[in-house]
Amino acid sequence: MTSTKKYLRDCHNMYKRCMKLSWRDPSTFIIAVILPVVLLVMFTYIFGGAMDEAHFGVSYINFLFVGVMAVAICQGSMTQAAVVCNDSLKGVLDRFISLPISRTSFIVGHVLAATTRTLIAVALLFAVGFAMGFRPDANVGQWFGAIGIIIGFVLAMSWLGVLFGLLCKTVESSSGMSGLAQILVFLSSAFVPTATMVAAFRYFAEYQPVTPIIDTLRYLFLGIGEARTLEALLWIGGIIILGFVLSFLAFKRKIAKSK
Repeated sequence: MTSTKKYLRDCHNMYKRCMKLSWRDPSTFIIAVILPVVLLVMFTYIFGGAMDEAHFGVSYINFLFVGVMAVAICQGSMTQAAVVCNDSLKGVLDRFISLPISRTSFIVGHVLAATTRTLIAVALLFAVGFAMGFRPDANVGQWFGAIGIIIGFVLAMSWLGVLFGLLCKTVESSSGMSGLAQILVFLSSAFVPTATMVAAFRYFAEYQPVTPIIDTLRYLFLGIGEARTLEALLWIGGIIILGFVLSFLAFKRKIAKSK
């Protein structure tokens, strides 16, 4: 077996382990699905009646959906931080290091598992959104573009989740990372247009990473606002590269400490 095949096999085995753990303890996955659905229902049926469509250009459910999807992506991907931290604290990581497997397959397996779970949560959210009246007006090319950006965003947040799991010293602190990630979503164009915000928040909201991604997805799905595609892709690519490099450095440091 070549080294590449062996590495891919180890990554696949680690991915299967992570997915089995998810099905045996589905609480984090259920929370990642329930929270966005609750937000979608609450904002649509409780607050939606007070929302003036003149601010949004479309019905509030259509405007809101992409923002809630961003919450689902952050919640689902960042919960991987607690899983990685738990593996480290319980000695599972030390056990894997002692085995004749590719060490970095530990990281790759966790990233792929987080990406898979989050994409499942997003698919379920789409089903709920369609049932509640979400009606995108996108052609085939726009759908493919939107799906590509969604997958890239999920992958970027998954790398950050694994990175935080390697850096945090307690499961509680790693779990808090999902809350920090969601702050960026709430301080973006997820729930209201940035033009309605006060100056200080508007400036931050317009230039932070999540807003260009949300604005681009909204444009692709609904044809409203502006497509900030280049900004979105640069942010997604930058986060993936940063998460990739820092995760491997943090993993290398953790291995050195365990010797």
